[in-house]
Amino acid sequence: MSVQQQSAPDGWEVKRLKDVADIRFSSVDKKSRPGEKPVRLCNYLDAYQNEYLTGRESFMRATATESEIAEFSLLSGDVIATKDSETPDDIAVPAVFLGDKPGLVCGYHLALIRPDKKKLNPVFLAKQIRHHRLARYFGRMSNGLTRYGLPTSAFDLAEIWRPELPEQDAIALVLKNVDEAIRHTAAVIEKLRKMKAGLLLDLLTRGIDESGQLRDPVSQPDRFKDSVLGRVPSCWEVKPMMKAAERIQDGTHFSPHSKSGPFLYLTSKNIRFGSLDFSNAGYISAKEHEFIYSRCPVEYGDVLLTKDGANTGNAALNTLAYPFSLLSSVAFIRCDGRSLHSGFVLQYLLAPLTQRRLKDQMSGNAIPRITVTKIERFPIPVPEPSEQLRIVRVLDCHDERLRREEAARKKLVLMKQGLMHDLLTGHVRVPESVRGAKHG
Repeated sequence: MSVQQQSAPDGWEVKRLKDVADIRFSSVDKKSRPGEKPVRLCNYLDAYQNEYLTGRESFMRATATESEIAEFSLLSGDVIATKDSETPDDIAVPAVFLGDKPGLVCGYHLALIRPDKKKLNPVFLAKQIRHHRLARYFGRMSNGLTRYGLPTSAFDLAEIWRPELPEQDAIALVLKNVDEAIRHTAAVIEKLRKMKAGLLLDLLTRGIDESGQLRDPVSQPDRFKDSVLGRVPSCWEVKPMMKAAERIQDGTHFSPHSKSGPFLYLTSKNIRFGSLDFSNAGYISAKEHEFIYSRCPVEYGDVLLTKDGANTGNAALNTLAYPFSLLSSVAFIRCDGRSLHSGFVLQYLLAPLTQRRLKDQMSGNAIPRITVTKIERFPIPVPEPSEQLRIVRVLDCHDERLRREEAARKKLVLMKQGLMHDLLTGHVRVPESVRGAKHG
């Protein structure tokens, strides 16, 4: 039996890729040499990061010989796949070229696969290559120690499950439409994130006055003053964090020995940018929790700030209503809720300008760190409590929209995974009534 060890659905042909496509390994590198012709080069990351390429993306400039241009220029419907990777489970990642303008050349580290369009829909082919059936096959066929590569034979012998072309077209159209919805949602999310960065800069340097308007430092210079944070509204105070907050403390330096139990403990890896991540959280015994919690009584509503490790500078609000243990790689900042609100502190810490200032306070090369002393001395603007709440409300509304879009994107990604499993294995067949729809 084939190394791919699975059976195609009834009515689908099984074809080796070399029998339904022309496969070429590019030899065009990134260098520019005298005497060669200038070209735009489609490189590894261009294929790896994009499921579809139109030719309008930003490609690097290089040179190639006339024979290389003739052999490796991309045509509409070509599939490009990565043939090298740092890990065997992330190899043969495909992209479909849908452009119609000449001049783009397939670069080194890529396989150029040109399907026979009378037998294979290019998008259907790319989805077959990306499906876990073939992804596992390519992983097994890769070889290497620190970097893995695929031989030409791995592509030649890859088994493509092939329904009739109208069904391929219909499957490709469904999956391409889902991809477009995901891409559109991702673009909305990126736009919202950029808007959030702009909002943070305005709100944390200009604030919102009693009438709900941003103060204007140009037309109202008398309403601003100089501070260690730059120009801020005159009615704001700028204080060291320790004088604004009620309590600042890092987690305990005690390392738990138990690997299970009823009590949760968190480290820096559980603090994401604005949220808590429990996917790799640890659990400990009641005895160890009691020991740790007695030394670090973190409470609901505390702001958690990572101070050690790859996530240093990440912050999140403690939204857990039950007690848990906090280890030394995280500090908590407690606000009294009257003069300083935790939501305001969180938004301030997550602001790009504040993140840059936090990085300036970090030490360590391989592992960045920030001490509790530096956190205590870190400056924070302190508007009146009512203004803090106005600022937080604006940002919370924006964050809620961002969360909705991110949730929608996750649903689409899950939908796509389900559709790929159902449609590319024949588990669910496309109704004949929609077959023959033209692939866009």
